[in-house]
Amino acid sequence: GSGFMDVTELRTLLSEIGFKMSRRHVKRLADVLDQDANEEISFNELIAWYDAMCKEAAVRDEKRKHGWRKHAAACQRTLTPHPYVRIALAWVCMWGIFAALAMISIVFSVTFGSNTTRQLLLSWTFAEVQTLSIEEPIMIALGASMPWIIDRLTANEVIAEIVNDILASTVGACISTLKGMLGS
Repeated sequence: GSGFMDVTELRTLLSEIGFKMSRRHVKRLADVLDQDANEEISFNELIAWYDAMCKEAAVRDEKRKHGWRKHAAACQRTLTPHPYVRIALAWVCMWGIFAALAMISIVFSVTFGSNTTRQLLLSWTFAEVQTLSIEEPIMIALGASMPWIIDRLTANEVIAEIVNDILASTVGACISTLKGMLGS
């Protein structure tokens, strides 16, 4: 051969290596490959394009492998209010809950009598003790141990790939949804 290929030869080459593309797509690819616009693709132009595609694929793969961490950090920055705001919100919530429970207790006491109210308050006390002594410590322990568990899981390359795929897709979907909701 001449050392050059035209659109027809490019389409034949792509077909032989398993890429079934329409004439229009092959023409677009040929336009991208033909850097000197002489309507022929040289071996050097083909190799330059192939090298660029391989590098781009490697970058995409690297981003995909570590993409969930970037999305998680963005999600955390987006969703985490300033510490003073969090403290203020916690106090507002606690006082709101206290006021609601006080109102419920008063209405309940007036409606059902003091003996029944005493039983209600006793059951609430047991529920709070259970929450603070059992459920909260378990949730804190799980929250603290999850990074360690994920690090151990991702030490194995096969499991790391699965975890990265799951986290990238779910965290990415979360970010997309939030951006859509926030109108960004």
